[in-house]
Amino acid sequence: YEDLRPLVDRQISTGAPVLVAEPCLMYARTSGTTAKPKLVPVTREVVRRTARNLRAMALAQHRACALYAGRVLAITGSSKEDTLPDGTPIGSVSGVL
Repeated sequence: YEDLRPLVDRQISTGAPVLVAEPCLMYARTSGTTAKPKLVPVTREVVRRTARNLRAMALAQHRACALYAGRVLAITGSSKEDTLPDGTPIGSVSGVL
């Protein structure tokens, strides 16, 4: 990530599509347990694909385990923990989903 950090910083500061061509809906922030927290660009396509993968995993778990026969409580992170100067939210992808 450290090799990409200057590109992420430039994308954030200019709003120009440096790393991804699609506009960023938000940036996901890592906890920073091993280094400075990282901001990961999240686009509409990232959200779409992640949601599809989560549905597939939930279906597989439901079919394989009677534990998932009832209701499921999902605990997620916050979709908005902070905001960049341009108003773009920083948060958790799980909170968006």
